[in-house]
Amino acid sequence: MTNIGWIGVGRIGAPMAQRLLRAGVSLAVYDVDDKTMMPLVQAGARPATSAADAAQNADAICLCVSDSEAVEEAAFGAVGAAHKMRAGSLLIDHSSTHPEVTRALAARAASLGIAWVDAPISGGPAAAVQGTLAVWLGGVPVAAERAQAIVRHYAKRMTYMGPSGAGQIAKSCNQAIVANTIAIWAEMLDYAIGCGLDPIAVIDSLQDSSADSTIRRTFAKDMVRGSFPELSTRNMTKDLKIIQDLARTNGVAVPHSETSLQRFIGGIDKRKQT
Repeated sequence: MTNIGWIGVGRIGAPMAQRLLRAGVSLAVYDVDDKTMMPLVQAGARPATSAADAAQNADAICLCVSDSEAVEEAAFGAVGAAHKMRAGSLLIDHSSTHPEVTRALAARAASLGIAWVDAPISGGPAAAVQGTLAVWLGGVPVAAERAQAIVRHYAKRMTYMGPSGAGQIAKSCNQAIVANTIAIWAEMLDYAIGCGLDPIAVIDSLQDSSADSTIRRTFAKDMVRGSFPELSTRNMTKDLKIIQDLARTNGVAVPHSETSLQRFIGGIDKRKQT
């Protein structure tokens, strides 16, 4: 599978696409912000004018966009990829979406002869650059197996979770841990500051301790400075709402995630070091 269309080349999608180019894949790229496409075009990708254009002659389409609405637009909008995808081709969705939306879109794709694989990712931009992302796959087993031939170029761990939507559910499990950990860090920083400690000194002191984590290294100091990434806030809020919805549907209590959602809605980084 050598002709791939890539839709969404933001801070994670771009390095993933770069790894495909370095592997010798023929790649067409599209993003609503055409400036983000330029480094990939300079590296040899074909610049597409729409998602449909990116799908011209493609064996597979990869989506790496912001949310369920963006996924549906990229796949089935007025200039969506499905308009140009051939029967038997593959659509791999690396976005994090609601499993019910994923199942509905997968069924719509199947009616056109397109195999849809949900393949949400975790690890952040650095892991995308290094090719060490974690990916959970959901869909028909044979389609998920086909998808792994592409995904292996930027993922260290690929796990098939089950039918359509199962990959998204597994990603939400990951996000429950990540979002709740961030919320605990916010609580701890308030506690440290309230008790008269220098929060930056506390953060540094926890390196290599039992409390050390990727969250400490990636987000903690931004939380003190009031500069927690806006995109991360939006993504965590979206994912926590998905977790709450799935929990209600399945009769599961998620009190920590409910509290964390309110923390994100209220602002995870209100404190600022003076």
